[in-house]
Amino acid sequence: MPADSVIKDAKHGSEDMANRPTIQDVAVRAGLSLITVDRALNGRKKVRPETLRRIMEAAQAIGYHGVPLVEARLRDDLPSLRVGVLLLEGPHPAFFRGLGAGIEAEMRGLADFNGSALLEFADWSDPQNVASRLRKLGQQVDAIAAMTIDHPAITAIVGELRDLGKPVYSLLSDFAPGVRESYIGLNNRQAGRAGAWFVSRVARRPGKVLAFVGSSRFHGHEMREIGFRSYLRERAPAFEVVDTVSHPGDEAATYRLTSDLLRRHEDLVAINLAGFGPEGVIHALRDSGRAGDVVLVCNEVTPESATALTEEIVTLIIETPKVLLCRELVALIKQYKRDGASRPGQAFLPFNLLMPESI
Repeated sequence: MPADSVIKDAKHGSEDMANRPTIQDVAVRAGLSLITVDRALNGRKKVRPETLRRIMEAAQAIGYHGVPLVEARLRDDLPSLRVGVLLLEGPHPAFFRGLGAGIEAEMRGLADFNGSALLEFADWSDPQNVASRLRKLGQQVDAIAAMTIDHPAITAIVGELRDLGKPVYSLLSDFAPGVRESYIGLNNRQAGRAGAWFVSRVARRPGKVLAFVGSSRFHGHEMREIGFRSYLRERAPAFEVVDTVSHPGDEAATYRLTSDLLRRHEDLVAINLAGFGPEGVIHALRDSGRAGDVVLVCNEVTPESATALTEEIVTLIIETPKVLLCRELVALIKQYKRDGASRPGQAFLPFNLLMPESI
């Protein structure tokens, strides 16, 4: 590089440094004294959160390089709020890890609390282990959100935590009703009826239908089955639900089960998958050569279900708006932390209906 270019670059660099906003500029913009801003940034004396916010807004407005420092000081002075999150291990891994990450992000983004989330996963098939994990989480956090089965052992622990001032929120599938603080998720009976409405209009002909659930211990699965059956019974009796099948989410086992059912029911026209991951069902339909002939309704978007939707193996996905769920959960936890109570009962979210043409 020519010498004169080096000199020019050095000169421009010096000018940039000279024009860089200073603490004095932040103080003027915030309408505060230089001493106040200095001690706020350097932690020499505790400053009110309102003052720190004024400083942060001023620093952001003028492009002051120390904005991250102001944000860190502001967060250090906020009251802490930590939520424990217990989600399912095994089925729907992409969905549940995405949900956990969404809750973590929502907690970190709180403006009025130093929020954080402790994320764990548990095998739902052992209720005693789930209860133990909930109790342990309760010792480390201010509130708990969980997706798990409805079982007396779990309800007992939720009651213990409630008495300790540690509210528990059920996600997606309700549990411990009357004991937990709130349920946040879909109206699962309504989602089941929506699936049945779709089947009755899209299936190529009336015929036999299968309903899949993960377990009757999952209140959400049970309610979707009830809604699905009740709609067909009332509005589309030509469709016969021949069986309700429980499957634990294991892909290989679900594949074998679905393949056997497809062989046994040659006149099958639809499968309503209210339970866990659809991978085994999708692969069985693809290998049977009946993909597209059998309507498949499943819940939640996963990499596999999204691909199968574009291939028209999956006909409909009933999707929970994860961003809205995370936001509603955190708002209820904040309300409890602030007021000692939140809005008990059920917070139903709108669901999305995704079809091949939605992608």
